[in-house]
Amino acid sequence: MNCINCGGKVVNEKCQYCGTINPTTSETKSPTVEKINNEIQTITNKIDAIKKMIMPESLKKNKIKELQARLDELSN
Repeated sequence: MNCINCGGKVVNEKCQYCGTINPTTSETKSPTVEKINNEIQTITNKIDAIKKMIMPESLKKNKIKELQARLDELSN
C-alpha cells in the first residue's frame, strides 16, 4: 500500500516518511453497502416515477432501460 499523501510505501496505517495516517485498504476499495442500497432505492423510485409520467412510450422505455441497466450493475 502507498501513502495517500507522499506516495511512499506504508506497512501499517501511519506513513514512516510523512506521518500521515492512511485508511485501511478495505475502507478505500469498496463503497459501503448502505450507499449501494440507497442508490438502488433512488433508481427504483425514478423508474416508478417515469412509469407515471406523461411522455411518449418510446422515451419512457429508453429511460427505464438505462436506469434498469444501472440497477443491474449495482446488483452484481
